[in-house]
Amino acid sequence: MTKSLRNWVTEHRQELVDLTMSLVAIPSENHPPNGDERAFQEYFARVLQDTGCMVEQHCPGDVKDLDQHVLYWPGRNYTDRPNVVGRLRGGGQGRSLLFCGHGDVVQGIEGKYPPFNPVVIGDRLMGRGAYDMKGGMAAVIMAIRGLRALNIRLAGDVLIESDVDEEMGGSNGTLSSRLMGYRADAAIIPEPSEEAICPAHRGGSIWRLTVQGSGGMGFAGEEMINPIYGMGRLIEAIHTFAGEWRERRSALPIFQGARGLDVVLSIAQAGEFPLGQGNGVPRQAALEVWVESYPDMSFKTLETAFLSYCRRLASHDSILSRCQLQIDQVVRYLPGSYISADHDLVRTVAQVVEDQWGARRVHVTAAPFACDAFVLNAFGIPSVILGAKGGNAHGADEFVSISSLVDLTVIYAEILMQWCGVNET
Repeated sequence: MTKSLRNWVTEHRQELVDLTMSLVAIPSENHPPNGDERAFQEYFARVLQDTGCMVEQHCPGDVKDLDQHVLYWPGRNYTDRPNVVGRLRGGGQGRSLLFCGHGDVVQGIEGKYPPFNPVVIGDRLMGRGAYDMKGGMAAVIMAIRGLRALNIRLAGDVLIESDVDEEMGGSNGTLSSRLMGYRADAAIIPEPSEEAICPAHRGGSIWRLTVQGSGGMGFAGEEMINPIYGMGRLIEAIHTFAGEWRERRSALPIFQGARGLDVVLSIAQAGEFPLGQGNGVPRQAALEVWVESYPDMSFKTLETAFLSYCRRLASHDSILSRCQLQIDQVVRYLPGSYISADHDLVRTVAQVVEDQWGARRVHVTAAPFACDAFVLNAFGIPSVILGAKGGNAHGADEFVSISSLVDLTVIYAEILMQWCGVNET
């Protein structure tokens, strides 16, 4: 059966490419508090229907008691932002499996290739969301199509979910689907794991640091306090903090040997004038910083370590102390989470990968990013992250490996057969 399945996927490689390109070509940017996922979600719903799934949609804002849940993050607008859930009914008493994905992407960035006009360059399919994570969702769809084409009927149910508002620390989309009652015995998250099997992932949060000075030009002899100099001191300090933070270690075995925690300075802005017209001291300067954590690290530990570091600098540095420093949390705290590496889901996925690719390609580790697995795990749905190879996630010229998507399609189909079971005909 494996040979027939691989032959089918190989023969339908162009269909996989075309499907991925059609998903990437629909802009679905998340720009809090709003998002532009509607057109993509409606298209994905039609794809699910054409694949044989029963499809339901709901907007997170319409879900009862969503804003009362402990995992809810306020301040988002969910008008015209539907979640889409497809269900393929199994024919017996097998275990159910959820493929939990997200339809939103970060803002498209112009590079050598336009973000929403996907192109194929060799083995690379270029475009925003190709890697994170529309290529993975296309592979899920193709896995289902392959099983149906070969008349393989699964014993357990399969759910395929495309949630809104995952990027930028949303997670309310995934939360709302749980509150709507969509559950399964386990979940696969097609985030770009570079084909690694990840039963664990990191957490983190983003803070905005605003340095307030006094703006203008001192024509009357008044003293100007330039916040850019204060921001410079902060940047230098955050660089030092990042090196120290990277040395922090988790007690969880799955994180042993993994690279240290990241601190990402992603935005630095100052000045009221456009470039080329600067003609005065700005009133303020601002930074945004992503700081990561491990699942066995509390938000309080993370917050105290980073904020106290910045505030000590603000009170003692000769330049920054002359400014006012304001620190605001920009997105929710995304906790890391994990399941045991000995969980039956992990063993099942690892065995499938070994059978298909050989033991040398079985790599069980922690994902080096935050994602919505923490929501699934909190609801008792054990989750593994398994996605394609690629690059430039959240950057210009994002791409996914087409050969990796082909391999992943076979892997997803085999996982479905092993986990859900197959009805004998």
